[in-house]
This record gives sequence, structure tokens and C-alpha cells, in this order.
Amino acid sequence: MNCIRAGYATPRNPFNGKPYRVKMGKGDVIVFWTRDATTLIPDLQELDERGFHYYFQYTLTGYPRKFEPSTPKRDEAIHTFRVLADKIGAKKMIWRYDPIFLTGDIDAAWHKENFSYIASRLQGKSQRVIISFVDFYKKFEASFVRMHRVQRLRASGQGLAPEVDALCRHIVSEAGKNGMRVQTCAEGKLEIAGLERGKCIDDELIYDLFGLAYKGKKDKGQRKTCDCVESRDVGEDTTCLHGCVYCYATKSHEEAKRKYAGHDPYSPCLVGWPDNADRAALLEKISPDDAKRVRAKPSRETPPDTSPESGADA
Repeated sequence: MNCIRAGYATPRNPFNGKPYRVKMGKGDVIVFWTRDATTLIPDLQELDERGFHYYFQYTLTGYPRKFEPSTPKRDEAIHTFRVLADKIGAKKMIWRYDPIFLTGDIDAAWHKENFSYIASRLQGKSQRVIISFVDFYKKFEASFVRMHRVQRLRASGQGLAPEVDALCRHIVSEAGKNGMRVQTCAEGKLEIAGLERGKCIDDELIYDLFGLAYKGKKDKGQRKTCDCVESRDVGEDTTCLHGCVYCYATKSHEEAKRKYAGHDPYSPCLVGWPDNADRAALLEKISPDDAKRVRAKPSRETPPDTSPESGADA
């Protein structure tokens, strides 16, 4: 929020680590990706007052703790989702049930029961659910794919395996019963009735929600199967402490904890400060009171204990 007040953020280029400036101001559209919006909800009124538009891509999967050791529990996540939907409207709440994967413990029957449970409790709180299948990235193939005996969901020829095809048809049916359409994320075209090819940064949705005719083209920096329009990402990899074992955006939990400790809420960067940052000038844009509280060095808060032994429910 301090970056919103300052009017810009300086995310780092993921390839060379150099920060670059992204302006933010009245009329801009923000797409939030989150699993837990509890700390953001109180700030939404200020976003409205400043003239920002926004909608949420809200991940809610309900996997067991060995896969998601520190995410909100399923019913807690459902409650927060519902609270947020009541505040901003169901059309701005995109439920993400992804990634979908199958293991020795998590089979198609588990997904059918789990999806139906969540969908029934999100009835009237969302109009769209996005699904995708886990990608087999080399950097976590040993730690996740092999350790948990994750199955490949596409048969030879890249068609869906029969049990996955049946699961998708179940998802489409259950979503429809609860007032939701189903779209895929970067999965290409799948020949299943009612399953649409979607885009998370969606120019059509932006027009529908806010009456803004976005003229951006397909984002060339994304995968060929991704249809998202151009946007500017102000996030940074390996900064989430949820510890999901299937996450390709986190190199290691230890590095995520280190980056968390380097976060300063007054900085325009998510981690640390840009070398050439004028801290005083930036803080004056935020508020005089914040400027008085600035310290000579960025804060080094101790990250919360997010290990499975810290008391997280199994």
C-alpha cells in the first residue's frame, strides 16, 4: 500500500535482478493473486478512494498439509473468500482450483469430492473457476514429482488421460450447478463441453467489470498457450512462505524466509531497497508520519515459523 501511495513500485527483473519502475495511479487495474486476503481486505477502501480498479485470482485447493504446509485451512480459506466476495462482488472473485495433480494419495475421486465441497460453499460468491494441471518442471521434478509419485495427466498425443477427462467433466458439471463457468489456464484447447480456454489477465473481463477498453496485445513474455494480455508484474519469486511443495515460483523455503526478513514496508521493492533510492523523498510521498518513522536501514523482521512442526494442522 505504501507503493500505491507513493505512485510507483520498483520490482526487480527476474533475469538480471535489476529494479525497474512501474507507475501506479488512478484508473489502473490491479489483478491480485492470493491464497489469503485477510491482511489486504482493510486496505480495499483506500484503493477505491484512490480510483484503482481490481479483481482477484484466489487460489483455494484444499490439499493435505504435506503438500500445502502453511496455507489457510480449507474452511478458513472458504470463509475469507466469502467475506471478500460479499465486500467486492462475486464477479471480481475468480476461484483458482489449480494446479491439479494426481498422486498415490490424491486420486480423481478425491478431487471430485473436494471440488464439489468447495464449489457448493462458494455458490453465489464467484462466477468463474480456473483450473490447470501441474507442470513437470525439471527444477522440482525430483523433490515433488518423484517423491510423491505424481502422475502425468496427459496421455500419449497430449490428450487428457481418461480419468482426468472424467474429472474435468465432473468439474464442469459441479461448477455449473453452483453458478460458475470453468476456464483453463495455459492448457491449450481441450475438447470438453463447457470447458473454456481462459486468460487470467483478461481484457474482456476488465471491460465487463470496469468499462475500460484495454488495447493491450497478448503478452509475448508468457507461454504460447497463455492468452493473458500484457501487464506489469510487481511481485518477486521466492517470497512466499506457504511452502507448497509443487510451487515452481519458490526456489527454496529457506531462501523465501531470507527474502522475507529483507522486506521493508517502506521500500518500493518487495525485498530490500534499490541502490539509488531516495528514501526521504519516497516517504514524504507516503505520509509525513511515515517519514518521521523511517530508519537508516531496512527492517529485518523475523519471519514466522512456517515449518510443519510449528503447529500447522495435519
